[in-house]
Parts: sequence; structure tokens; C-alpha cells
Amino acid sequence: MGIKTFALASLLVLSQLTFADELAVGLATPSPTGISVKLWNSDEIAYDMLGAWDAANEEVYLHFDYLIHDNNKYNLDGNPMPFYYGYGVRFKEERNADTILGLRIPLGISYFIQDAPFEVFGELAPRVDVAPSTNFGLDVMIGVRFRINELQKRNRANRGERSDRRETDTGQQEQYDSRDYRSQEYNSREPEQDAPPPVPNAPPGYRGY
Repeated sequence: MGIKTFALASLLVLSQLTFADELAVGLATPSPTGISVKLWNSDEIAYDMLGAWDAANEEVYLHFDYLIHDNNKYNLDGNPMPFYYGYGVRFKEERNADTILGLRIPLGISYFIQDAPFEVFGELAPRVDVAPSTNFGLDVMIGVRFRINELQKRNRANRGERSDRRETDTGQQEQYDSRDYRSQEYNSREPEQDAPPPVPNAPPGYRGY
């Protein structure tokens, strides 16, 4: 049952990739600990999933969150530190035990590293399990995600800068070649002979020879 749930959740995430503006993948710990996937639909809205699978004990944990970000609340040295909040659901399956279904309210803050495509985050999430029994708890996580689309943007920007630099260098070289050509053309011309001094009282058309 756990494998089927994990596979279904993976398919759900993959189905959302075509609508995502940005994809980030990383790790979170300690409660819960697992693989974190974040899909951005805009600058403020994102979907977050965390999954953990213990094959030896046949345990599966999953949660799905809808997150809203406030990008203007905090910053550190000019880098944005969005505060986010939202709501989500959690599933937990254990061998020889009933499936746990609960609700969670994530509250967290992210930090986007300026010179690298990484997001560092910390999160608190009060939760309540509604099935098979009612229980309250608190999830505490810190983690890091690798922003795949941000890396692609940086690579495209670097390629554009290199292309612009090559075009600039080529244009300058063409200017230098044009100047060299004009200089060589000027130097290759035969020197003009000085006209002979006029002869006094020479007849019309007389050229001095």
C-alpha cells in the first residue's frame, strides 16, 4: 500500500511540472526528514511536497502544501527572505497500522542565495491528525533546495554575455582590419610626380619635353 501511495504522489508532482514556473528539489530534516520538492506557479504562490520512504519497515510519509509568500517583508544584505504560510495535508502509512491522515499549517521563511541557485528554509507546522484518531503535533524542519530553473537562467545569461562579448570583439576587430586595409591601400599608391616648373613664354600645350 505504501509503494502505491508513493507512486501516486510522484505522478501527481510530475503532472504539475508543465504548469510550474520554477522547480526546486532538496532535502529537509529533522521532523519530518525526506526529499522536498517545490513548484512555483508565480512569485507568490508555490506547491510543496515532502516524501520519505522506509523500505525496511514499509513506512511512507507524504505531505502536500499550498504556500503563499510575502517577498517584501524581510531581506538580508539586499537578498529577499520571503515569509510564507499556507495549509496542507499529510499522510503516513506504517506496516500493520492504519493510515494516518492529517492537516497542517506551515509557517516558514526562505533565504535565496544571491550567487548560487539555492534556497535555504526553516519551517514550523502545527498539525492535527483526523484519522484514525485525533492527535496534535508540531513539525519542525530546516532544509535546502536546488533551484533548477534558476541555474538554467544563469547559464543562458552567461551564454548571452559571452555572445555579446564575442560580437563586440568581432566588431572591434573588423574596425581594426578596415583601418589596416585603408592604411595599406594608401601606402601602396604610387607617389605622385611633382609637376615641372613652368617655362617662361611657353606655347599653349607645352609640357616641358
